Amino acid sequence: MSTRPRQEARGPTRLQPASEKPLGHQGGRGRAAHRRLEGLRSSGSDRDGREEKELQGSPSNRLGRKPQDKEPQMRHQTFNRPSDDHATEHVVCFDIETIVDEEPADGSFPPWPRHRPVAAAFLSADWSADGRTRFALDTLICLPGEETKFYAEVDRLMPAGVTSVSYNGRGFDLPVLQLQAMAAGAFTLEGLYAHTHAPRYGARHCDLADQFAGYGGTRRVGLAELCETLAIPVKTSVHGADVGTLWRDGEVETIAAYVREDVVATYILWLHWAAARAGDERRIAEPLADLASFLESTSALAHLAGFATCRSARWARPRALLHRVTRARDDAARRVAQVADERAFAGEPPIF
Repeated sequence: MSTRPRQEARGPTRLQPASEKPLGHQGGRGRAAHRRLEGLRSSGSDRDGREEKELQGSPSNRLGRKPQDKEPQMRHQTFNRPSDDHATEHVVCFDIETIVDEEPADGSFPPWPRHRPVAAAFLSADWSADGRTRFALDTLICLPGEETKFYAEVDRLMPAGVTSVSYNGRGFDLPVLQLQAMAAGAFTLEGLYAHTHAPRYGARHCDLADQFAGYGGTRRVGLAELCETLAIPVKTSVHGADVGTLWRDGEVETIAAYVREDVVATYILWLHWAAARAGDERRIAEPLADLASFLESTSALAHLAGFATCRSARWARPRALLHRVTRARDDAARRVAQVADERAFAGEPPIF
């Protein structure tokens, strides 16, 4: 029978974590891993220290940021729509009349590239330092063979530095003028092209059809619909659908009178819009009173006399007089006060 050596009773053996073992018990690979771990720890602490120093010297920290706060990786950027607050000091209101070579068989409105301008009207309104608005009304007829001359005059009457105003001009008048100018070989029309390529939400061109429709917020309506509500006389005898027949019949003066009527109505509609937008009735009262006087004093525009006596013009004339008298009184009081201050400063006795 064999005998075994007797084992002594021992307590439970505690496993020692690897991190607590002496380096001598870890072997070569253990010592290498330990050195790599210590290197990572030291490099990480150095990097954190550098980042903290950089953050402490950064502009954001000087504005009160804590060192432990990190700069955001992405920032929200806000894009603002360009201002459409149109200037009212120098305005050119325009309108065109067109024909097509062949009307659609179904009687629908032909696509705009098929249209050729035969007449255009430009109403220029320039505000002066004395508070008065000066007007000029020009009418152009595009006769066969004179297309180049016609578009040169269009460009002259619509310089780049003015606010151009139209009704549906962005959707019809300006594209038609630009395309037909190209067809005529006119490519150096800086004024026309400046307004044709004006931003929709910018201040260079005001399309009243776009404005009254809230940039698509509601359905567009025709010029006559808005003018009827505001008691502005428009399209009293001729309509756009009649222009083709009138042109073929040689009724050029009838077309010219019609396009002048449309452009004056568009300008009065613009005054309503500009005054409401600015919250200032002087924006309509004073220039409309001046327009009424201009129409009445120009014998060649006798057919437009209805605009000088319409409801808006009758309202504007006394309101314009009130505003101008009030402004003159305030200016006189300001001058008297200025003279009194100057005499007092010079030690001279007061005048009054």
